[in-house]
Amino acid sequence: MPKYLYPNYERGDRYLHQLCKRAHRLTHHWRTTRELYSPGIKLTFGYLGNIARYVKRGKELGLLNNILIADHAFAPEQLKNQVYRLGVHNERIRGLTINHKRALSASARNQIYSHLLSLQAHSEFRLMGNYQKFKSNQHSTALVIQPAPVLIGLQTRKFIDWPAESSVFRSRANSEGHQIFESYKRLEIGIDQNGERSKTINDGQTFKIPTKQIISAYCPTSMMALNLILQGIPVTLSAIHPFADQLGLKIATNSKTEAINLVYELAIKTTIECKYMKRLEGEMDKFSLHDCTGYNGLQLSNSKRD
Repeated sequence: MPKYLYPNYERGDRYLHQLCKRAHRLTHHWRTTRELYSPGIKLTFGYLGNIARYVKRGKELGLLNNILIADHAFAPEQLKNQVYRLGVHNERIRGLTINHKRALSASARNQIYSHLLSLQAHSEFRLMGNYQKFKSNQHSTALVIQPAPVLIGLQTRKFIDWPAESSVFRSRANSEGHQIFESYKRLEIGIDQNGERSKTINDGQTFKIPTKQIISAYCPTSMMALNLILQGIPVTLSAIHPFADQLGLKIATNSKTEAINLVYELAIKTTIECKYMKRLEGEMDKFSLHDCTGYNGLQLSNSKRD
């Protein structure tokens, strides 16, 4: 019987308990564990706690090959704690592709689609950050979003050179005559050398930037990439973005229809509903998380990959 592994930090433990309780209303007390060394594949919540500590300390990394990671999905608020996206750590965080016909109800799919439509209807982004050189008469902006320290810290070898990659993007934007806006989050969680959580509070001004003004974006790790793609904005990801395997590193300009279809297909193929977790558990012993080619396209049924 697959176990639900507490990530070993307070907030994550709470989310893991909620997940297990929703998936197994009557038996959740017997399905959770804190035993990282127990045999078999386990499901945990988030990247912090056990995952971060083992990566940063370089300690028995092979253990991570037996852990599935659940995290909040790209979905509306009303589905929070009901749907999750899945990933694994294989030298970096990587997203899983799931057979959505066995992982999401029609109701959840409809709610996700409606949510994407509402996001696409937004005419501006509210972003904290600063302009490299602000010109009031400039109407084209290249957006640079700072990467998440957690995802950078969870690499066991270097997949991203943030200064070099952002420098190339900035140079191209400057040569094309666009102003550059660098965006960052007010609250950013990182990890120290021991894999423990560290918190940074950033100060800065919040700007309203019209979506039609943004001509391109470098979004190395943020889920905001999907909001940008919905607007038809060309986006560059990094190799450590959780959806890099599914989207590739460069997403070109799309029409609004093409854009919402792309993001919708991505959302439903990387999301699982709690009530279908038992189907996932039934397949967990049939694939290897260490084999990067084997898990991308996890099937929860005998049907062919759609």
